Amino acid sequence: MSFFDQLKDNLESTAVLVGKKAKDIVDITKLDMKIKRLQNEINELFAELGEIAYDIKIGQIQDSERIDIICDEVSRKKDYIAELRKQIELIKKEQDLYEFPIEDREQMPSFIKVQRDSKKPEVNEEGIAVLKFCSGCQIGNNPEATHCIACDQPFSLK
Repeated sequence: MSFFDQLKDNLESTAVLVGKKAKDIVDITKLDMKIKRLQNEINELFAELGEIAYDIKIGQIQDSERIDIICDEVSRKKDYIAELRKQIELIKKEQDLYEFPIEDREQMPSFIKVQRDSKKPEVNEEGIAVLKFCSGCQIGNNPEATHCIACDQPFSLK
């Protein structure tokens, strides 16, 4: 097999791999966002439980049926969060199976190499990563990045 045939095969494999990894990142981010939303809903339910407990304590209400309803809802949401976390773990385990087709990474052309030393993006208090998206390949990058981690396209300095 000639060098160019091997390069073509490696580029095709790399494109598939990058596409799959990008999809996995999007899927994990969506699942993380669902988890955060559910955790916020649980916190609201806990606040409502606190208000009901207070009202019972001061004798304002006698019926505690609403407590059972809220507790059941919290349990359902926690079970759903556990299922979402299992889905995230499955995606991450599947990612571990990926192997780059080139055996010796030092032989890889520089335009294919993925920057391994790039910083991870910061996550805000809601657990959402702030990203700078590449106009060329649409991959999310650290906001401080000067080049895309996937395609090495430079970002403009506006």
